[in-house]
Amino acid sequence: GAFNHAAEPQRLTTDGKLKFDPQFTPDGKSVVYTMELRPNLRCLMRLDLASGKVERFHVGENNSEFSATFSADGRFYACCHNNGNLHIDLYIKQIATGEIAKYNAGGGFAGVRSPTFAPDGSRVVFALPEEGVNQQLFAVDARAENRVALMKDEGFNMCPSFAPDGRRIAFASTRDGN
Repeated sequence: GAFNHAAEPQRLTTDGKLKFDPQFTPDGKSVVYTMELRPNLRCLMRLDLASGKVERFHVGENNSEFSATFSADGRFYACCHNNGNLHIDLYIKQIATGEIAKYNAGGGFAGVRSPTFAPDGSRVVFALPEEGVNQQLFAVDARAENRVALMKDEGFNMCPSFAPDGRRIAFASTRDGN
């Protein structure tokens, strides 16, 4: 088959602020991303692709939030929420009701990283450091309960991503020292 070239990139924002972790909303009409509002505050922003309008996604938060991810059915989104002093919990919000379930990452400088929803929306997988220098993958249900360790490895494991059928998870790892 013929090789199709991607379209030329199109600039979507012009404010000059640092942005990362862009995610399409399940309906494909918006992009939610993390923006550095100030050096000590990162927030979630929503860009409406049709109008170009940008607004805070989780209005009123004074703590940093980042790494938003959505369930495929659009019922939930999850993100990392900094509760101060480098303590990062997982928040799972039911969009219709506004109810937020919180997974507390534990004491000290614990921090949830790279959340992602299973294709059926039944659970969220994330990376979390364990004692020492290891970082493992864990899962919780949509109520942020019933934590399950998915692995026990000497490596630093991160960035989980589900296969479309939900039966496998790809992830990055330092298990081979590289």
